Amino acid sequence: MKLERWFLPAAVLAAVAAGFVPVDLAAGDPAPPATGAEAPRPADPGKADMAVPPRLVEYVAPEYPEAARRDGIEGAVLIRLLIDADGAIVTAEVARGVSENVELEAAALAAAKQCVFAAGSVNGRPVRMWAQLPIVFELD
Repeated sequence: MKLERWFLPAAVLAAVAAGFVPVDLAAGDPAPPATGAEAPRPADPGKADMAVPPRLVEYVAPEYPEAARRDGIEGAVLIRLLIDADGAIVTAEVARGVSENVELEAAALAAAKQCVFAAGSVNGRPVRMWAQLPIVFELD
């Protein structure tokens, strides 16, 4: 009998951290309009912006689809998430999936939407950012 194994090894956590991209730097995704006190301060030409990616606070493991388990299908699904300035997940979509089984993609997407994040920031101010979350399906 094969047992399911869920994990987030150090390499995956590093990939998650490396996959965060501020929305205003992502092609096609405009930054939300700034108003009043939220208006960006003028850029200091001598200093670079300091961006801190959103932090995964709580990981929710997906349920392994029975058909995929029965057929021995394994793989990783990369989920792309838009994390709001308050840490809420605004959008979640499959960036790269497992071609043999769309059920794994659906399970990964459902689990990713339940994960909890702390907001990312630029120059100490919380901002909306894109993140990538790899979800690994592996049978023992």
